[in-house]
Amino acid sequence: MLDGASFLSDNVSFLLDGGLFLSDDASFLSDDASFLLDCI
Repeated sequence: MLDGASFLSDNVSFLLDGGLFLSDDASFLSDDASFLLDCI
């Protein structure tokens, strides 16, 4: 049971890291878009 719980908590932290990575990616894309708009 404890193994299952630690596995779940590892999984949750992995998902949270993934979420942070995605939000960083999204802000990078929006910066890119504003850069392109400036160029136009």
